[in-house]
Amino acid sequence: MHAATVAPELAHKADHRNLWLVGVEARGTTTITFRFRIPRRVRPGLSEYVEVQRQATHAFAHLHLGVPLDSRAVLSSAQTCIGVVRAALPSTGSVSVRANIEGRAARGVVDIDVGFRFTVDGSAEGNGPGDPGLGIGEGRITGKYLPPRLYARLRAAEARDDASAEAGVFGQTGQVIEELAIEPDNPILADHETDHISGMAVVCAAERLAAKYFPARRLRELTTRFFAFIEKSEPAHVVLQAAGDRIATTVTQGGRVRARVEGGFAATGGEEAA
Repeated sequence: MHAATVAPELAHKADHRNLWLVGVEARGTTTITFRFRIPRRVRPGLSEYVEVQRQATHAFAHLHLGVPLDSRAVLSSAQTCIGVVRAALPSTGSVSVRANIEGRAARGVVDIDVGFRFTVDGSAEGNGPGDPGLGIGEGRITGKYLPPRLYARLRAAEARDDASAEAGVFGQTGQVIEELAIEPDNPILADHETDHISGMAVVCAAERLAAKYFPARRLRELTTRFFAFIEKSEPAHVVLQAAGDRIATTVTQGGRVRARVEGGFAATGGEEAA
Protein backbone atom coordinates (compact mmCIF):
# COMPACT_ATOMS: atom_id res chain seq x y z
CA MET A 1 0.00 0.00 0.00
CA HIS A 2 1.35 3.40 -0.91
CA ALA A 3 1.39 5.68 2.11
CA ALA A 4 -0.10 9.16 1.73
CA THR A 5 2.48 11.85 2.34
CA VAL A 6 2.53 14.04 5.46
CA ALA A 7 3.00 17.79 5.08
CA PRO A 8 5.85 19.15 7.27
CA GLU A 9 3.62 21.77 8.88
CA LEU A 10 1.40 19.00 10.28
CA ALA A 11 4.36 17.87 12.39
CA HIS A 12 5.34 21.47 13.21
CA LYS A 13 8.37 21.40 10.91
CA ALA A 14 9.21 24.01 8.28
CA ASP A 15 11.82 21.95 6.40
CA HIS A 16 10.74 18.58 4.98
CA ARG A 17 14.23 17.22 5.66
CA ASN A 18 13.47 17.39 9.39
CA LEU A 19 10.18 15.51 9.00
CA TRP A 20 10.55 11.90 10.15
CA LEU A 21 6.98 10.88 9.27
CA VAL A 22 7.17 9.65 5.68
CA GLY A 23 3.52 8.78 5.17
CA VAL A 24 0.11 7.76 6.49
CA GLU A 25 -0.32 3.99 6.23
CA ALA A 26 -3.84 3.68 7.61
CA ARG A 27 -6.61 5.74 9.14
CA GLY A 28 -9.34 4.39 11.37
CA THR A 29 -12.13 5.92 13.42
CA THR A 30 -9.82 6.49 16.42
CA THR A 31 -6.32 5.74 15.09
CA ILE A 32 -3.82 6.81 12.45
CA THR A 33 -0.74 4.76 11.56
CA PHE A 34 2.27 6.66 10.27
CA ARG A 35 5.38 5.30 8.61
CA PHE A 36 8.53 6.84 10.07
CA ARG A 37 12.16 7.00 9.01
CA ILE A 38 14.92 8.34 11.25
CA PRO A 39 17.83 9.80 9.21
CA ARG A 40 20.74 7.46 8.51
CA ARG A 41 23.22 9.84 10.13
CA VAL A 42 21.43 9.39 13.46
CA ARG A 43 21.92 6.44 15.78
CA PRO A 44 18.38 5.96 17.14
CA GLY A 45 17.84 6.02 20.87
CA LEU A 46 14.84 6.70 23.05
CA SER A 47 15.06 10.44 22.34
CA GLU A 48 14.54 9.78 18.64
CA TYR A 49 11.50 7.64 19.37
CA VAL A 50 10.08 10.40 21.59
CA GLU A 51 10.61 12.79 18.66
CA VAL A 52 8.69 10.42 16.37
CA GLN A 53 5.88 10.45 18.97
CA ARG A 54 5.97 14.24 19.14
CA GLN A 55 5.70 14.63 15.38
CA ALA A 56 2.97 11.98 15.21
CA THR A 57 1.04 13.70 18.02
CA HIS A 58 0.93 16.98 16.11
CA ALA A 59 -0.05 15.31 12.83
CA PHE A 60 -2.76 13.27 14.61
CA ALA A 61 -4.11 16.37 16.36
CA HIS A 62 -4.46 18.28 13.10
CA LEU A 63 -5.70 15.38 10.94
CA HIS A 64 -7.96 13.56 13.41
CA LEU A 65 -8.94 16.11 16.05
CA GLY A 66 -9.15 19.10 13.72
CA VAL A 67 -6.78 21.26 15.79
CA PRO A 68 -6.00 24.48 13.85
CA LEU A 69 -2.46 24.69 12.46
CA ASP A 70 -1.76 27.95 14.29
CA SER A 71 -2.49 26.41 17.70
CA ARG A 72 0.39 26.22 20.16
CA ALA A 73 1.16 22.90 21.81
CA VAL A 74 1.89 22.70 25.54
CA LEU A 75 2.92 19.18 26.52
CA SER A 76 2.35 17.87 30.03
CA SER A 77 4.03 14.47 29.77
CA ALA A 78 5.72 12.10 27.33
CA GLN A 79 6.34 8.41 27.94
CA THR A 80 8.22 5.89 25.80
CA CYS A 81 9.03 2.27 26.53
CA ILE A 82 10.91 0.06 24.06
CA GLY A 83 10.51 -3.63 24.86
CA VAL A 84 13.19 -4.91 22.48
CA VAL A 85 16.69 -3.67 23.24
CA ARG A 86 19.30 -4.12 20.53
CA ALA A 87 22.73 -2.73 19.75
CA ALA A 88 20.88 -0.14 17.67
CA LEU A 89 17.16 0.53 17.59
CA PRO A 90 15.39 0.29 14.21
CA SER A 91 15.54 3.49 12.17
CA THR A 92 12.37 2.72 10.21
CA GLY A 93 8.98 1.35 11.14
CA SER A 94 5.41 2.32 11.85
CA VAL A 95 3.79 4.14 14.75
CA SER A 96 0.08 3.83 15.42
CA VAL A 97 -1.52 6.74 17.27
CA ARG A 98 -4.81 6.32 19.12
CA ALA A 99 -6.88 8.79 21.11
CA ASN A 100 -7.17 7.81 24.78
CA ILE A 101 -9.67 10.66 25.06
CA GLU A 102 -11.35 12.65 22.35
CA GLY A 103 -10.03 16.21 22.37
CA ARG A 104 -12.32 18.41 24.45
CA ALA A 105 -12.46 21.99 23.27
CA ALA A 106 -13.34 24.92 25.51
CA ARG A 107 -12.45 28.43 24.38
CA GLY A 108 -10.42 26.83 21.64
CA VAL A 109 -8.33 24.72 24.05
CA VAL A 110 -8.03 21.06 23.00
CA ASP A 111 -6.90 18.44 25.52
CA ILE A 112 -4.67 15.75 24.07
CA ASP A 113 -4.04 12.26 25.45
CA VAL A 114 -2.75 9.82 22.86
CA GLY A 115 -1.16 6.39 22.97
CA PHE A 116 1.41 4.91 20.60
CA ARG A 117 2.46 1.47 19.40
CA PHE A 118 5.72 1.04 17.49
CA THR A 119 6.08 -1.82 15.02
CA VAL A 120 8.84 -2.82 12.63
CA ASP A 121 8.91 -4.91 9.49
CA GLY A 122 11.64 -7.54 9.64
CA SER A 123 12.30 -7.06 5.94
CA ALA A 124 12.94 -3.31 6.30
CA GLU A 125 16.51 -2.24 5.69
CA GLY A 126 18.49 -1.88 8.86
CA ASN A 127 15.95 -3.59 11.12
CA GLY A 128 17.50 -7.03 11.03
CA PRO A 129 15.59 -10.31 11.21
CA GLY A 130 12.16 -10.37 12.70
CA ASP A 131 8.52 -10.96 11.96
CA PRO A 132 6.60 -8.39 9.91
CA GLY A 133 4.62 -6.13 12.19
CA LEU A 134 6.73 -6.95 15.26
CA GLY A 135 5.65 -4.71 18.14
CA ILE A 136 8.71 -3.21 19.82
CA GLY A 137 7.37 -0.50 22.09
CA GLU A 138 4.63 1.78 23.33
CA GLY A 139 4.22 5.35 24.46
CA ARG A 140 1.90 8.13 25.55
CA ILE A 141 1.76 11.92 25.31
CA THR A 142 -0.56 14.30 27.16
CA GLY A 143 -1.00 18.03 26.91
CA LYS A 144 -3.06 20.83 25.38
CA TYR A 145 -3.32 22.85 22.20
CA LEU A 146 -3.99 26.54 22.82
CA PRO A 147 -5.11 29.37 20.52
CA PRO A 148 -2.22 31.83 19.93
CA ARG A 149 -3.73 34.62 22.05
CA LEU A 150 -4.35 32.31 25.02
CA TYR A 151 -0.82 30.91 24.70
CA ALA A 152 0.58 34.46 24.74
CA ARG A 153 -1.35 35.19 27.94
CA LEU A 154 -0.03 31.99 29.50
CA ARG A 155 3.56 32.89 28.63
CA ALA A 156 3.13 36.39 30.03
CA ALA A 157 1.86 35.06 33.35
CA GLU A 158 4.27 33.94 36.02
CA ALA A 159 4.58 30.15 36.07
CA ARG A 160 3.23 28.46 39.17
CA ASP A 161 5.79 26.76 41.38
CA ASP A 162 4.69 23.14 40.94
CA ALA A 163 7.55 21.45 42.78
CA SER A 164 10.39 22.20 45.12
CA ALA A 165 13.84 22.59 43.60
CA GLU A 166 15.18 20.45 46.44
CA ALA A 167 12.77 17.58 45.80
CA GLY A 168 15.04 14.64 45.03
CA VAL A 169 13.66 11.42 43.64
CA PHE A 170 16.10 9.05 45.33
CA GLY A 171 17.30 11.25 48.18
CA GLN A 172 20.39 13.42 48.15
CA THR A 173 23.04 10.77 47.45
CA GLY A 174 24.68 10.04 44.13
CA GLN A 175 23.77 13.32 42.46
CA VAL A 176 25.44 14.80 39.40
CA ILE A 177 24.70 18.43 38.58
CA GLU A 178 25.42 20.01 35.20
CA GLU A 179 24.20 23.05 33.32
CA LEU A 180 21.52 22.21 30.76
CA ALA A 181 23.31 22.30 27.41
CA ILE A 182 21.52 22.60 24.08
CA GLU A 183 23.19 20.54 21.36
CA PRO A 184 23.25 22.81 18.28
CA ASP A 185 23.84 19.94 15.84
CA ASN A 186 21.16 17.64 17.23
CA PRO A 187 18.66 17.03 14.38
CA ILE A 188 15.85 16.59 16.89
CA LEU A 189 16.21 20.23 17.93
CA ALA A 190 16.68 21.54 14.39
CA ASP A 191 13.72 23.37 12.88
CA HIS A 192 12.07 23.45 16.31
CA GLU A 193 12.08 27.14 17.20
CA THR A 194 10.25 28.06 20.39
CA ASP A 195 10.13 31.03 22.75
CA HIS A 196 11.49 28.78 25.51
CA ILE A 197 13.83 25.80 25.82
CA SER A 198 11.91 22.94 24.26
CA GLY A 199 10.84 19.81 26.05
CA MET A 200 12.80 17.72 23.55
CA ALA A 201 15.98 19.43 24.77
CA VAL A 202 15.18 18.02 28.22
CA VAL A 203 14.60 14.51 26.88
CA CYS A 204 17.84 14.61 24.88
CA ALA A 205 19.80 15.88 27.89
CA ALA A 206 18.48 13.06 30.08
CA GLU A 207 19.51 10.39 27.60
CA ARG A 208 22.89 12.04 26.96
CA LEU A 209 23.69 12.15 30.69
CA ALA A 210 22.61 8.54 31.16
CA ALA A 211 24.98 7.50 28.36
CA LYS A 212 27.79 9.66 29.76
CA TYR A 213 27.69 8.39 33.35
CA PHE A 214 26.37 4.87 32.70
CA PRO A 215 27.93 3.91 29.34
CA ALA A 216 27.47 0.18 29.91
CA ARG A 217 23.72 0.48 30.50
CA ARG A 218 20.96 1.02 27.95
CA LEU A 219 17.75 2.90 28.67
CA ARG A 220 14.53 1.07 27.81
CA GLU A 221 12.01 3.62 29.06
CA LEU A 222 11.66 7.34 29.72
CA THR A 223 8.82 9.32 31.29
CA THR A 224 9.04 13.11 31.14
CA ARG A 225 6.80 15.51 33.05
CA PHE A 226 6.79 19.24 32.40
CA PHE A 227 5.86 21.59 35.25
CA ALA A 228 6.79 25.03 33.89
CA PHE A 229 8.44 26.66 30.90
CA ILE A 230 12.25 26.65 30.85
CA GLU A 231 13.32 30.13 29.84
CA LYS A 232 16.18 30.92 27.47
CA SER A 233 17.12 34.04 29.42
CA GLU A 234 18.79 32.34 32.38
CA PRO A 235 20.80 29.16 33.02
CA ALA A 236 19.04 25.93 33.85
CA HIS A 237 20.63 22.94 35.54
CA VAL A 238 20.06 19.21 35.43
CA VAL A 239 20.37 17.02 38.50
CA LEU A 240 21.04 13.37 37.70
CA GLN A 241 20.29 10.63 40.23
CA ALA A 242 20.33 6.86 39.96
CA ALA A 243 19.24 3.98 42.16
CA GLY A 244 19.50 0.41 40.91
CA ASP A 245 17.86 0.17 37.48
CA ARG A 246 16.14 3.55 37.86
CA ILE A 247 17.41 6.98 36.89
CA ALA A 248 15.99 10.48 37.27
CA THR A 249 16.98 13.79 35.70
CA THR A 250 15.50 16.95 37.19
CA VAL A 251 15.73 20.34 35.48
CA THR A 252 15.80 23.35 37.77
CA GLN A 253 15.80 27.05 36.99
CA GLY A 254 15.27 30.07 39.20
CA GLY A 255 14.86 27.90 42.29
CA ARG A 256 12.06 25.77 40.82
CA VAL A 257 11.75 22.38 39.21
CA ARG A 258 10.74 22.89 35.58
CA ALA A 259 10.80 19.30 34.33
CA ARG A 260 11.66 15.79 35.44
CA VAL A 261 12.63 12.73 33.43
CA GLU A 262 12.48 9.29 35.04
CA GLY A 263 13.80 6.23 33.26
CA GLY A 264 14.65 2.60 33.56
CA PHE A 265 17.66 0.66 32.32
CA ALA A 266 17.32 -2.58 30.41
CA ALA A 267 18.25 -5.76 32.25
CA THR A 268 21.86 -6.73 31.65
CA GLY A 269 22.76 -9.85 29.76
CA GLY A 270 21.84 -9.23 26.14
CA GLU A 271 18.75 -8.56 24.07
CA GLU A 272 15.47 -8.23 25.84
CA ALA A 273 12.14 -9.24 24.35
CA ALA A 274 8.86 -7.49 24.99
